[in-house]
Amino acid sequence: MSATQRATQLLVRFPRTFRISAKQCMIPARGTFISIIPVNIILNRILSARTLFVRVFLARALLRRALLINVLLAIFLLSVRVVLAEANYKLVLAEADQKPVLDGATQKLALVAEADQKPDMAETDQKVEADQKVEADQKAEADQKAEAGQKSEQSRKAQYWTLQYDLEYRRSRGNTRSYDLRTEMNLTMKRPSDDLHLTASYAEGKTEDEISDDRKSFLATYNHLVIQRAYVKAFFFYEKDRLRDIARRFQIGPTLGNKFYDTPKLFFSTDAGTIWDETENEAGDTESELKGLWNIDFSYEPVTDLKVEEKMKWTQGFQGLKASGFEVSSETNAYVPLYRKLFLKISLTEHYNDQPQQDYKKSDLAVITSLSYITHF
Repeated sequence: MSATQRATQLLVRFPRTFRISAKQCMIPARGTFISIIPVNIILNRILSARTLFVRVFLARALLRRALLINVLLAIFLLSVRVVLAEANYKLVLAEADQKPVLDGATQKLALVAEADQKPDMAETDQKVEADQKVEADQKAEADQKAEAGQKSEQSRKAQYWTLQYDLEYRRSRGNTRSYDLRTEMNLTMKRPSDDLHLTASYAEGKTEDEISDDRKSFLATYNHLVIQRAYVKAFFFYEKDRLRDIARRFQIGPTLGNKFYDTPKLFFSTDAGTIWDETENEAGDTESELKGLWNIDFSYEPVTDLKVEEKMKWTQGFQGLKASGFEVSSETNAYVPLYRKLFLKISLTEHYNDQPQQDYKKSDLAVITSLSYITHF
């Protein structure tokens, strides 16, 4: 069914006596009702017509007039909007022209208020500056302490060398019974990757016009870490001992070892290898042979500066593929702090020779009391 037929039926359906009020012809626009034309009058005329032809003619005329009126109304509304926009623009310009004057007056009032508050602001600024100065001083002091701590830590870490000098009183028993004095000096360099140890000792004593002790020795070892705790060690030892009938003795060779513990409190390492031993007695006879060497080094510090040490050296001789005589040297030391870098050192040393020279005993035992000076640099 077409739109024309629907409109025709709608027009025919209404009776001639039906009337439409003006309120029913109001249409909504922008939230309000706007009356375009007195449409009710025209509609009532259309409905009062007797024939359908007249009704259709009047309806077409009404539609044309409504369309024309809508166009004119749209033009009118657009003109009103333009006028309102222009008025708003002029109002903004007027406010902009008056703003400097208002700002000038406001600025004067602000200056007066600022002049009244200036003493309070100056006092506040002084407090802020004082607080900032105190904070800066505290920060500088903290930085200085931190820098001093870093320097002390670096200096402490950089102290690789240790010098120890012992003045000893020795009481021996074995091949001789004597009381004599001797000196010993140790120089040790210890770094994370390598160690160097140098020891020189000298002892001389007499008992009733007889020589009770005449011994010189020098020990040098160098350890270099290879992997983790395993290290390679170079060993050199020189000795001269008239009481044991040794005019001179050289021992040199490499060893392989491992550091099981290496902490400031506990240290334990052992190494083994082969050395070349050359010994000359007082008569001038010389013996040279290849020997096995086994070293043990242990130290424990239960409290600060209170330390216990144990050092052992085992030298094993060979004749062909068979083991021959051996020698064992052991030294046990205990350190007790006295005053700053001074320590009381008590030592127990023993030297055992499985095949001593003729008329000599196998074992020499000595108790040594020492005054030790230890410094680090």
